[in-house]
Amino acid sequence: MNEVAAQMDAIETDLGSDFQIGRVITMAEVIDSDGNVNLRVRHGQLPWVTLGMLDWARKVLELELFGRPPGSE
Repeated sequence: MNEVAAQMDAIETDLGSDFQIGRVITMAEVIDSDGNVNLRVRHGQLPWVTLGMLDWARKVLELELFGRPPGSE
């Protein structure tokens, strides 16, 4: 859960105490005792809202990693 605490610290650093958390998606990679890997996703909104948020997050990550979305040359 260190990732969640780090995210909250970063939000508080950027915004102080003048913010509220809106919708949240949690994703966790779970590795069982046999080494099988699963991805668990929980969301508290309509599925199409979740897909839109995930798509937006992907684009942000691509910009951070590559400076532009792949294929936009």
